[in-house]
Amino acid sequence: MGETLTPDICVIGAGPGGLSAAAAAAAFGVPTVLIERDKMGGDCLNTGCVPSKALLAAAKRAEAIRGAAVFGLEVQNIRVNFAKVHEHVHSVICSHRARRFGGAILPDLAFGSSRAHAQFKDARTVTASDIEIRARRFVIATGSKPAIPVIAGLDGGPFLTSDNIFDLKERPAHLIIVGAGSVGLELAQAFRRLGVR
Repeated sequence: MGETLTPDICVIGAGPGGLSAAAAAAAFGVPTVLIERDKMGGDCLNTGCVPSKALLAAAKRAEAIRGAAVFGLEVQNIRVNFAKVHEHVHSVICSHRARRFGGAILPDLAFGSSRAHAQFKDARTVTASDIEIRARRFVIATGSKPAIPVIAGLDGGPFLTSDNIFDLKERPAHLIIVGAGSVGLELAQAFRRLGVR
């Protein structure tokens, strides 16, 4: 094992909850370590709120153009360039990431690699890469992942989740959205307005 850190608080997970906890502790001068195994910002920034709202914004414009005739505007055959929509969504993610992580918070809090996997060694020690963190308190803010439903035949073909649907660079011809929660409804509306059956 390499270096050993001894902060008061070790926060595992750099999504909205973990970042808020780490920032609040650091603001009070509490020695804090922040560990994230994936992308900083968690679900909201990378696979949730931010990309879905960017996709919805593009879809809203497409729908507005289709409905322009009621205002006396004649629009011929709207064409959705899905690769450009993908670029738009990811540019919004990058912009938010730069605003959130481009300055003050990470240099003061971050433990290093944003890709470190935290693992408890014992009740007071976490390892991440080759570093041991012995903290007085731990905050576990690791978020969640989409649950894959048990549907006959689903495992035999390709399927998307909210974790990878924003990686699409080509518009699919059709989609079936399973689940009518906020994420499912946003995705169904956006893809329908972008011309997906």
